[in-house]
Amino acid sequence: LTAKYQIPRRYGREWIAANELVLLLDGLDTLPLGSRRSCIQAINAFRESNGLTGIVVCSRRGEYGEAEQLLNVNTAIALHPLSGDQLTGYLAQGGAAFGGLAAALDESPELFEMAHNPLMLNMMTAVFTGEDAVVSTTQDVTSRVVSVKMLFDAYVERMFGQHAAHERYSQERTLEWLSWLSTGMNEHNQTIFLIEQLQPSWRPDRRWRRVYMLLAGMITGLAGGLMMWLL
Repeated sequence: LTAKYQIPRRYGREWIAANELVLLLDGLDTLPLGSRRSCIQAINAFRESNGLTGIVVCSRRGEYGEAEQLLNVNTAIALHPLSGDQLTGYLAQGGAAFGGLAAALDESPELFEMAHNPLMLNMMTAVFTGEDAVVSTTQDVTSRVVSVKMLFDAYVERMFGQHAAHERYSQERTLEWLSWLSTGMNEHNQTIFLIEQLQPSWRPDRRWRRVYMLLAGMITGLAGGLMMWLL
């Protein structure tokens, strides 16, 4: 509460003690296996001391099962992929606007399988519909978007096309920066980017990390020395 939302510790402790919070904890599956097990143990310990505090924990089933430990919660809800009838009904609601996508799903088993995932289906509707669709024909769809990577590439291209190009931030440079950022977040097990969590370990090589530490030490030493001199 204090680190991410700048809420004073006193208020946070009072709210938890009075069971006034509902904790929504996402990303359990993004933790390393050892940390995942420790996190489950910590949640269960919290439940024993604060049993009336509402809590929801979200995780993929496979990663949760790998921990070989159960969360002490009252109910478990599993979200399943869309059924064939649900997918067909969704496309039917879109009418002619989803005609090209529906034809592409009929032609490509790979696309049809991915479409059972709501996130992928949402991306497909953004990519394959509208006058400025990135891919407009069944042939283009089945030849270009037969993998998750190709679908994301087409989606990114569509999103860039919705905004005017910026002189200082080209698409190539923006993708380069975002790729660096996502790689760093993945390596540091972060799902929410906070600039204050940037550490020297984000630097690509040890030489730059040493330079950073040296400069930081010099600045700290100079500041401390100046304060002592003034005193």
